[in-house]
Order: sequence, then C-alpha cells, then structure tokens
Amino acid sequence: MVLAAVAGLALVTVPAYAAPPEGASGAGAGPFVLRMPGVAGDSSSGATFDPGVMASGIRVCRFLPGVSQAAILGPAATEPTAAPAPSPVQSAVVPAVTQSQLETFDGAAAAVVSKYVDPGINGLGWGAVTAQYRAMVQAGMTNAEFDKLMKLYIGELEDGHSYYLSAQEVIEQEEAIEHGASLVGIGASISGHPDGSATVIYVIPGSPAQAAGIRPHDLLLTANGLPISLPDGTITTRGEAGTPVTVQVKRGKEPAFPVVMVRAAISAPATVDYCTVAGTRIAYIFLPTFLDASITGQVRAALQKLTASGPLSGVVIDNRMNGGGLSTEATGVLGFFTSGNHGAYVSRTSSTPFQITAEPIGNSQTVPLVVLVGEETVSFGEIFSGVLDRAGRATIIGVRTNGNVELLNPTNFSDGSRIWLAQSTFQPVGLPAGAWEESGIVPDFVENGQWHEFTELDDPGLARAIAVLSD
Repeated sequence: MVLAAVAGLALVTVPAYAAPPEGASGAGAGPFVLRMPGVAGDSSSGATFDPGVMASGIRVCRFLPGVSQAAILGPAATEPTAAPAPSPVQSAVVPAVTQSQLETFDGAAAAVVSKYVDPGINGLGWGAVTAQYRAMVQAGMTNAEFDKLMKLYIGELEDGHSYYLSAQEVIEQEEAIEHGASLVGIGASISGHPDGSATVIYVIPGSPAQAAGIRPHDLLLTANGLPISLPDGTITTRGEAGTPVTVQVKRGKEPAFPVVMVRAAISAPATVDYCTVAGTRIAYIFLPTFLDASITGQVRAALQKLTASGPLSGVVIDNRMNGGGLSTEATGVLGFFTSGNHGAYVSRTSSTPFQITAEPIGNSQTVPLVVLVGEETVSFGEIFSGVLDRAGRATIIGVRTNGNVELLNPTNFSDGSRIWLAQSTFQPVGLPAGAWEESGIVPDFVENGQWHEFTELDDPGLARAIAVLSD
C-alpha cells in the first residue's frame, strides 16, 4: 500500500478547463489523473543527491559506468496485498440523520449507476450494496462517521481507482494542486509501508531533510521512536515548526543511523530531478508525479539544459514512483518525445482521442529512450510509459505495472464533498479498450527491486538502462 506524500493519485479525468495540478474543480481545473488518497506526508524535490554539479548547472549522476556495481535484489512481489477495509463505526449517541447526508449519498449512488465505466458495476449487486449503506445513513451518524462510510461505500466498487473526498479533503486537495505541498515537517516526499516505515521519493531543496543529507531511496524507520505513519493517518515527521525530530534512517545495505532535524514550514511543488551519466551523453530524468502543473515546464527546462551543448545519445525516464496526475502534464511531457494519436479514452457512450502535439527540444523526438517502471507506476504513469513503448520510442525496464488506467471524473455535492468515479478506460492504438487494465505495462527487461532497496549509486534499473542505451 502506498501512502502518498502529498495528495495521492488515482486515474482521473476532468473536463478540459485550464489545468492546475491534479484535483482542482470548477473554473481553472484541468484534465488529470489522480490516485486514491492515502496518508499525506512531507513533499519534496530530488535535487539533493548531487555528487557534483557542472558549470552548466547539470549534476552528474551518482551511478558511474564501469565503477558502480548494481545491487542484486530478490524477485519482486507477485501482487500487492490490499489491507482489509475497516467497518463503519456508529456513534454511541446517534444523532438525527441530516438531509444533506442523504442527498450526498443518493447523489453518489445515482452517479455510480448512470456513469460508472462498467454498466454491470463489476457484477457486485450494487442495488443491495447501496441499500445496506443507505440504511446505515438513515440510522443516524455524525458527519465524520458519514465521511468514513462514504469512503467505504465507494470502495465497494473494488476497482482501486474510484474514491470519495470529504469537503475538507477537497479543500486540501485543491490547495495542494494550486500551490504545491504546504505543511510543517522535514520536507521529504514519502511512500509509506504497512509496518509504518516510509521510503523517501524526493527531497525539497532548502528543507531540513536536504540540510541533514536525507536522500531519495532512504528508508525512514521511526521518528522520535514512533513509526513514520500511524494507523490513524498521522505522519510523525510532522509537528510544530521549530521542534526537533530524530529519524532513524536505513540507506541501502548500510546499518540504520539517526538523523536529527528541526521541523520547518514548507510550501513547494514537486520537482523534476535530472542528471547526466558520467562520460556519456545519456541523461536521466526522474518524474515523481504528474500531479503538478509545473512538471511539463520543468522537463522542458531540463531538456533545454541537457541539449544545449549538443544532442543526447539517450534518455532514461524514471517513472517507477510516478502515481499519475494531470493528463495535461502527461501529454505535455509526451510531446517532447512523440506526437500524433496514441489511443483513446472510451466510456459507455463516447471515445475521445489521446492526441499528442510534438514539441521537439534538441533531438528529443528521435533520441533513444528507456522508461523505468515498477509496481508504483500508476495511471498516467502507466499510460505515459505504455504509449512510448507502443510507439516504438522506448525500451521498458523494471517490473510489470499493476494496471490502473481507468479514467476518473468528479461529481461534486452541495456539502462540498466529491467522488472521483471511473467513467472511462484507456484504449491504446491497436489494442482493445482496457488492455492495460488487464495486463499492466510489461517490461522488455525485468529488473526487480523496491525503491528503498537500492540507491542511485547501485540502481539496477539505471544500470540496465545505461547498458541498453550504450549498445
């Protein structure tokens, strides 16, 4: 289970407005893909693991061809194990049911029946499911209990995509979309594990985590003696600004060691990291998410720097922790590397082409590509990778993705809450609709390993990518 650092993402598409980061609604929102929200953690950028920065401002990757030894890892897990859903909790004192709760519930039920991508609603006997949950609403509950029940109700779809947001969660999601992560903590984007530990995805420049030397791939074990993520959703690296926190860190095969940091107020978007492989014209670009309207611009700026001194001989695009995001960002970044029609979104009643507009930067439209994928590559992270594969533009390295390419649309309610509902699926060119939902993205070369099991210095996926691009 991934406990996403900022907002979490499942596959979502909203009508084509202007395009802030993922999750916005109303005027100014844009088409995107979201992943189901998990536990929010500290967000960050990967600009901290620089072994050296050239005069051009481009850092040199830690992995050194001919010197670094790729980590040897065991086989990947076959399928992730979903945590059992908790049961709804009723108050000891049952308040009178509010009309607002019933209106929201009935609106959600109607949306599922009329809009859900599968008219048979996954063969779940949805009428009976709806009657069971509506009876619980009618029995009376607090608004907090109602929000919990709605999450469980939409979760009954069992698609791993659709989800419910309370009114407060909608506000928080839109704030994160418009302005990036805003929190008090150490400044590291984390992916949580069932045991309460968390892996660092990237680190915010200027944050306490950067100052303390925290790096992507680090495994955070505890904070002040407590698990990083608690069962109630608390992230223990967070707290009041100016308060110290001691974090136990595990880095690759090294023994765990303590790092003391002082929490600070942080507000920052996700940051694209990139580097050049020493002695080559191969570039590495890490895409942490498409859940940020600045991602295309950041990749554009990176490619402009990377190609300023001449064409590249290869580009490694790392999507292994990319849980999806805005469709506008996915298509924008794709436009640097390909163009044309690459499929369609197919709903019950319509088909919308997935069209990419070319924006060549240097030799970006023709440079050989490798895309790294893994179990955490989801939604537009998968579509992006699969499109480049089907177009013959990229070699795919990693492990098979889980298949999560249904597109979600929002339904908003008068109480400020919202459901994101799977209303269409992706159809790649030459394949049936939903093909990737069934198969995931299958790599050309298998390289196992969880993000925390290796570092940039001994990354087996990067090692294989460099070998492929060097042949």
